[in-house]
Amino acid sequence: MMRNKIGVPVCGDDFFDRKDKTAQIRHLLNQGNNVLLLAPRRVGKTSLMRRLQELENEHGLKSIFVDVSDCADERAFVKELYKELGKIDKSGGIFNVLQKNPAVNALKSLKKVEGYGFAIEFNGNEAEDWQKAAELLYDCLDKLSGKHLFMVDEVPVFTLRLSKLDAGAQRVADFLHWFRKLRQNRENIQWIAAGSIGLDTVTARLKLGGAINDFAIVKLGAFSDEVAGEFIVKLAESHKIHLKPDTVKHIVAKIGWPMPYYLQLVFSELFNLFNESGKAPDVAAVDKSYENLLSPSNKGYFDHWIQRLTDELGKPDDLYALELLDIAAKDPKGVLCSNFDMALDGKINDADKRNEKTQYLLDILENDGYLVNTEGRFAFRSPLLRDFWLRRRAK
Repeated sequence: MMRNKIGVPVCGDDFFDRKDKTAQIRHLLNQGNNVLLLAPRRVGKTSLMRRLQELENEHGLKSIFVDVSDCADERAFVKELYKELGKIDKSGGIFNVLQKNPAVNALKSLKKVEGYGFAIEFNGNEAEDWQKAAELLYDCLDKLSGKHLFMVDEVPVFTLRLSKLDAGAQRVADFLHWFRKLRQNRENIQWIAAGSIGLDTVTARLKLGGAINDFAIVKLGAFSDEVAGEFIVKLAESHKIHLKPDTVKHIVAKIGWPMPYYLQLVFSELFNLFNESGKAPDVAAVDKSYENLLSPSNKGYFDHWIQRLTDELGKPDDLYALELLDIAAKDPKGVLCSNFDMALDGKINDADKRNEKTQYLLDILENDGYLVNTEGRFAFRSPLLRDFWLRRRAK
């Protein structure tokens, strides 16, 4: 039975399809490549990584998964890596390395945890040079026996946040070059770095493309219409609901951009209607479910799209991005890039800087799943998100 888990990573029987991407990534890993997995948010990137973790563990490849989306700085990033290393150091090899290295003084405490590995506590001084602890990781990774896969989620989000701090550009450069060195010359360790915002976009703006050129890039998109229909049918069967083919087709067409999250949202509303009426949902029920999703009581499903811009871009870029999205929402066919540039006229007086900022923000919004560029016109990628935007945001 496949459960309808909304907004959280899924695994096991709840994971659906993605066989082609799973095979592509596993082939790249088997060839000795590191992988940069890029996908718009809510497409199922983290679920795919968890699925890969399941498969690799089944084949004897040890793996760790780290989510760095909430890491405030380099020190927090390094701390997350240590935390996961501690869980897999059952033999104590890494623990012994840390004990013998004088640089361990950069840490507050190091202790062995029976049946677990080790645990590290960092000093409370947030301004302390993160590289002292980071340098220790080189020796730690060298002591790992057997093949390992390190999966680090939301690296681009972390990098973008880092760029907004004091001396941000230099900090990003130092961090990315350290992270690249960490990936080098260790044939028993491979990496998947993943994110919604394009790391290539962030590094290109800072002229740091060389820091990520060891990655093979894999892009993950929404389901095809055919797979989306199969997904809905399987959900319905798991919940003992019979959907006619025209109803399934209408669900997919109504959503427009059939990523798992939106399919799950609509199905959840359909299931509620089914429980109320006892009747199999039809096309009219699909339309009603769609409208229910856009009601004020369900705005929590979409408000994160607005808050995320502030969290990731900071001011004033978040306000610029919101203005560009307000403009794009007004026309279902989208608008030309020149319209966006004019929208920032008066806010950024220098024409070259204004154009550069516009292009940068459009790249971010496209990579992050807000907009899509079709023949030079930028439109909302998701009709459902656009309808929400028109009702809650656009003037």
